This record gives sequence, structure tokens and C-alpha cells, in this order.
Amino acid sequence: MANYYTTSTTDTCLNCDDEEADKLRALLGVLEYDADGCAEEHGFELEQIGPGSIYLVAKDECSDHDLLPDAFLAALGPVIQRNEIPYLEIGYAHTCDKARPGSHGGGYARIYPNGRLVNPTITWEVPS
Repeated sequence: MANYYTTSTTDTCLNCDDEEADKLRALLGVLEYDADGCAEEHGFELEQIGPGSIYLVAKDECSDHDLLPDAFLAALGPVIQRNEIPYLEIGYAHTCDKARPGSHGGGYARIYPNGRLVNPTITWEVPS
């Protein structure tokens, strides 16, 4: 049997004070795990690298950025804006412990300063 995984992390850290980081963690919610050890929600946690530097990561291999809570995204938006970046990018990787057709891939999503999460629209050019 093949095991499929999705892991995610943001492309950069954000500067944020401890009080605001705690608020974001509370809005992100406490993860509940199912019998397989996967988070039943979005799968993300807020990690800290040194004082005042945070990033999003999904380590449990079952992440889904589309399930991030709206209240969390709304509170994260001003942090993105204060960091003077146009967006925070989440990279995700789909993997499998057995190489099967369609078992690997990935992509990016962006969180904008207005708190909006956007997945890209990919358009393939048809050769003439």
C-alpha cells in the first residue's frame, strides 16, 4: 500500500512580537489528530526561529492550506503588511513513499496583506 503525504512551509519568516505570535497561534487553533496521525484540520503550526521571527509549517504530512481559519488569515494580513512584503508564499509538496503515476507534485499559494489566500490559476499554452 502506498502512503501519500503533503508537507508545507512558508517561503520566509515574518517579524512579529511574542504577543502577536501568541494571538496568531490561538487563532490557528489546536490541532486534533485522527487515528492515522494526521491533523483533521489544516495541519499547520506557527513556529518561531529566534526572538520575533515566525513562519508557518505543516510537519504532520497531511496539510491543507485551503483550510486555514479565516480569522487567522485576517490577523496575519497586517503582519505581512508590516513586514513590507507583497505576500507570504506557502510552498507545498505532494509525495508518496512509492513512485506511482501522479503521486508527486506540488505548488504554491499566497496570503496577501488583506488576509486573502489565493491559489494560482495555471494556463497551459496549447502548441500550434
